[in-house]
Amino acid sequence: MDNTGIFENGIEPKEFWCRLGNYLCSNEDLSEVYFFHEDKNERILLLGKSSDAEILNLPEVIRKKLSNKRDDDFNDIQESVWSLKRLDLKGGLKIIVVLKAESSSNVSRWPLLKSFIMAAFIAYKSSRDLELKAENLSHVTNVLDLGLIVGEAQIFDEAAMKICNELASQFDAMRVSIGWNDMGGIKVKATNHGGNIRRDTERVGALSRVMEEALVQESEIVFPNDETELIDQQHKSYSQSRGNCSLMTIPLKEADNIIGVITVEYHPENNTYSDSHLKMARVFMDLIGPRINSLHFSTGWLGKRVWRRCRKRLENLLGYRHTGLKVTGLVILLCLISSFVIRIDHNVKAPFVLRSEATVVLTLSLIHISEPTRQAEISYAVFCLK
Repeated sequence: MDNTGIFENGIEPKEFWCRLGNYLCSNEDLSEVYFFHEDKNERILLLGKSSDAEILNLPEVIRKKLSNKRDDDFNDIQESVWSLKRLDLKGGLKIIVVLKAESSSNVSRWPLLKSFIMAAFIAYKSSRDLELKAENLSHVTNVLDLGLIVGEAQIFDEAAMKICNELASQFDAMRVSIGWNDMGGIKVKATNHGGNIRRDTERVGALSRVMEEALVQESEIVFPNDETELIDQQHKSYSQSRGNCSLMTIPLKEADNIIGVITVEYHPENNTYSDSHLKMARVFMDLIGPRINSLHFSTGWLGKRVWRRCRKRLENLLGYRHTGLKVTGLVILLCLISSFVIRIDHNVKAPFVLRSEATVVLTLSLIHISEPTRQAEISYAVFCLK
């Protein structure tokens, strides 16, 4: 068997260990080969195994050693045709090799096998490092191209559409959507399929909940991913409703604030997701964050733009939720307090004017009352007005 297949370009680490196990079985009179890894938490994880190897075939003594986390008791053992060997590889990788020989006489070839495994790992690691460097250079070029395309956009909607289309093309994705952080909630703004987004539909609502799941946890989420400790229930529900598609959700940040979320959906029958997509997306999000945020603030009618800027400044004082209601209540309260504290003189203009040019004072004084004069039995009284 030609060993060049072990070092084929582009193979993942798991595939490398499986091919190495198959090569040893074919050329070293071994029937089963297992490679385990001991991580920093002393957990034993399977790296790879030969095609005919089954975990259930391991003898009880081997299983006990693998489950034992105490280093003092984890020595090399020999059990009939089975052997367990510990090996420290370059780069601090600690692996455990479990071998099953065709006969007990073949177990003495371990020193030669050890040298071959170490040499194969070094060759693969060097090839892998060169591939990653070339891949990183390609990613940097793609990210810069995407950044230039977004930089040419003049309005937010145009930039959002270009982001979705370019990412869908780069990742060979089924759908790419961008949502914006609006007072702690996500509003879907654009997809690579184009057209207006109807936010009252169930599909858009489910997509918003997927984005909000990443927003609340402030971290990217990849589904399916058995090793993640993040909550991904909304991703799981959305994936099942879309035919078990794969999802990648990445927050879009400006400084330390999450301003939006981008979700990438991969076709369930043609899943092209790879770890390189996540690395590239991280760099791209950091690059376009300030530009897309600036476009969002400058897009819309004048009143909306002014309110965004005012709300941005008041968020630190009043919080980002219901800022408008808080400002309105605060203004009303200040007006009421001012009306009780500040005195305001108010003059009323009458519809007519009462004017007097002269005043006459009449004084009545009794000067003289004459004696009654009887004349035809009529009495008179004389008064004098002065």
